[in-house]
Amino acid sequence: MSSIRSFLLLLFSFSAALGAAAAEPLRLDAIAIARFQQTAPGQWTSKQGLLTVLGQFRETSTTPVPSTVTVPAAALERNLVSYDAWLAYRKLSSVATDNFVADPESVHYRIGERDYLDIAPSPEPRISHGSLLNLSARGYVAPGKPMIGGFVIDAQHRWVLVRAVGPTLATQGVASPLPDPFLTIYHGATGLNYNDDWGASFDAAEIARVSAQVGAFPLPMGAKDAAILVELPPGIYTAHVVTETETSGDVLLEIYSVPE
Repeated sequence: MSSIRSFLLLLFSFSAALGAAAAEPLRLDAIAIARFQQTAPGQWTSKQGLLTVLGQFRETSTTPVPSTVTVPAAALERNLVSYDAWLAYRKLSSVATDNFVADPESVHYRIGERDYLDIAPSPEPRISHGSLLNLSARGYVAPGKPMIGGFVIDAQHRWVLVRAVGPTLATQGVASPLPDPFLTIYHGATGLNYNDDWGASFDAAEIARVSAQVGAFPLPMGAKDAAILVELPPGIYTAHVVTETETSGDVLLEIYSVPE
């Protein structure tokens, strides 16, 4: 439905020490959903945001639905999760989606090129998060077509390492990596941090050290990959990757919660 490739990454406070064998598996307490509204005959908008286990909706953005797409009347004003996203959430851990109820076998809604399911908070949610160190997604970036990843920091300030790996993907067997990604972290519409070539950053040595600490593969010092190491307060953030030139290619967007 959009030229922007989007995904949601959730980083929460940990219920046990990172790396501890007894750490409880990840259980999400918020899930990305869409709410469709009709604004005029043949016109709709899509509100994106997070549905919490308490039934609260935290809106992050509103976008018009393309004129070529029709939203069924039965899908309006409902909490909808895309079918693909629901399956991806379930792969995070055996209990990742236990705080929410959605039936992949039930009636779903076809909107544009995506299938959506009704979703609701569980009647008896458990607010315990487990440990989640790293989430990543690979996408295609071109002029005017950025890649955007959203992530949530809940409960306390946390150091986060965000990397947009482009040219170094060639060493991982990727045939068409983006030559020069540009990375920006946003809180709402406000840009907080940005980076072009990670090795030119004042904290490049610390980025390299933390990358090794969290188990990320190393980036050559002279590479044009981008990386940001920053401490952020609780809130909803997005990482935007664009191309610095007129070229296009694949990017690996990674978000690591740094152990304290």
